[in-house]
Amino acid sequence: MNSRSMAFKIITISATISCLGLVASVAQDRNSNRRAANEADAEEAPAALVIKRRAVVLEDPRTYQIPMRLEPVRSIAVIAPVDGIVQSVHVKPGDLLPSQGDVVRMDDTRTELLTRKAKAEVTARQIERKIAGAKSGAADEVALADANLEAAKAAYELAELDQNQMIVRGAFAGTILQVHVVPGQFVRAGEAVAELADLRSLVAEIPAGRAQYKAGDKISVTVENEAVSAVVESISAPPPRFESLRPLIDSLSMAKIQIQNSEGNYHPGQAVYVDLIPTEPVAVVPALAISNSDDGQRKVQVVREYVVRDIKISPLAQINSERIYVSGEFSPNDEVIVNASMELTDGTKLRPWVQEFDAPEETEKSKKQSLPRKTKSRGL
Repeated sequence: MNSRSMAFKIITISATISCLGLVASVAQDRNSNRRAANEADAEEAPAALVIKRRAVVLEDPRTYQIPMRLEPVRSIAVIAPVDGIVQSVHVKPGDLLPSQGDVVRMDDTRTELLTRKAKAEVTARQIERKIAGAKSGAADEVALADANLEAAKAAYELAELDQNQMIVRGAFAGTILQVHVVPGQFVRAGEAVAELADLRSLVAEIPAGRAQYKAGDKISVTVENEAVSAVVESISAPPPRFESLRPLIDSLSMAKIQIQNSEGNYHPGQAVYVDLIPTEPVAVVPALAISNSDDGQRKVQVVREYVVRDIKISPLAQINSERIYVSGEFSPNDEVIVNASMELTDGTKLRPWVQEFDAPEETEKSKKQSLPRKTKSRGL
């Protein structure tokens, strides 16, 4: 190996060692900078927040919707007492009918003739009785005349009764809801010709807890869009149509309520709503998650897209000491906050925390391992 070749190799090795020293120096500087940056971030970053939360499983409130409506306190079907042809109709829907007021008049031509005949028969029997009484010693004839007269009078009363039945009257003062016949129509005995109702009071059947109300209590319900005062008439077993509400109401029962309607502000068929039937999504939440809002309403807090939200709720039935049914304006991906390491307010923004680790400092051994391996040079 000549001196020129040896000099070239020495220069090459020196350059390589210099480059390695530069790389090691840069790596060490980077680690120092990263530690300094992490320490600065740690000083500026807020304290870690720990939130225990639970996913919400929502139930569609339509599952629990039960139609409820106002009904008259009493109503009847006005019935035709005999077969006949409708001669005239004296009412129309919405009319106020006095007690025993005329609703429909049937064709009474035949009954009128029979009544006149019965009346004439009474007159004839009265004359016979007078003649028999004028005879002396005719006791049997007088008795027979008296019997015939009584029979004639009874026949006349029956004829008048039949004639009176040709006029169909209302049983009580009320409002005509419907009319089912028109003049000239043939109707059978027992067929409804109209619907009559007393609208001075209206009633409704609503779900309730058995211990929630008692007869005579005053409560508030919603009739369409208006809050209305009502009085509880009675508490009884729930009808089958209320069974879907049993999970939401403790000791499910039915309350019959009455609303005064002397001014005619309300009408049969208007929808009735109560707070016990939810109109917002239903969920089961931990009892510990429920608290009071500033206005006194019950609320829960949820995490929604990494933002804390206050959700006002209506508590329903309690399943046990740890879980309770509630309804509120939940969203499908909400997570109910059970507890947190610090107090949270509505609108607080959250971000997931990921722990970062510093790169380990290079040791002498790692430095040596990072150096390129020396290879034996072969002579040129």
